[in-house]
Amino acid sequence: MWKEYAVAVALCLGPVTAGAATMQTIYTGTVFGSSDMTGMFGLGANSSLDGLSFTMTTTYDTSVGTRFTGVQGTQTIDSLQGGSAIGAADPYLSAVLTINGISRTIGSAIYSSMYATDDATQGYSQFNQFLNDYVYDPQTRVTQNLSYFQASIQDVAGAIPANLDAPYSTGSNPGSSGYFQFYDYDPLLGYTSYTAGALQIASFSVSAVGIAPVPLPAGAGLLIAALGGLDLLKRRKSKRISEV
Repeated sequence: MWKEYAVAVALCLGPVTAGAATMQTIYTGTVFGSSDMTGMFGLGANSSLDGLSFTMTTTYDTSVGTRFTGVQGTQTIDSLQGGSAIGAADPYLSAVLTINGISRTIGSAIYSSMYATDDATQGYSQFNQFLNDYVYDPQTRVTQNLSYFQASIQDVAGAIPANLDAPYSTGSNPGSSGYFQFYDYDPLLGYTSYTAGALQIASFSVSAVGIAPVPLPAGAGLLIAALGGLDLLKRRKSKRISEV
């Protein structure tokens, strides 16, 4: 009987989305080798961002996109990529770079990738992320605007797990660095905005982030209670008939 009620609830309420597990990365450190043409991060035109602290936070879903896990040579690899450039869903839910208290979103709809590798033979492991979003004009063959981020965390002790679902954290490691870039380009005027810089990474972490399940609609409880009442009435009626 309750199967019928469950079907009725589904038909009346529509699909209910289940909760999903996601992962979040957080990078911190300082900017160097930078240029901010239009003052995107609040220091005025043609300013330098060198020496400023940054935080880069990304959130991604490993069930989305194209994923490969396996062994290549001496390396264990877990890779994930997506975006319209490869015809796959983009696994990134958000990516935000904050410098000087100002946050900018870095897109990844065109192409994004991440991978974690562990080479037990060499005792060496990496965690890499790459996000790239842009608008390309096929008539002028020019990329008119772009947002870009890439980072590589290296651990010569081989402590980074080759698993994009696994938590990990570290301080500064030799060879760990990143880069970001934003620009707008006009074929006639040239660059109308351009901000870019390298990132000296002081800390990095990747951790699970729980997303709460979507609650049932407000009327769901009343509907389920009503169905339960109907079941009770049906049982009483059946009992009276059997007694007669």
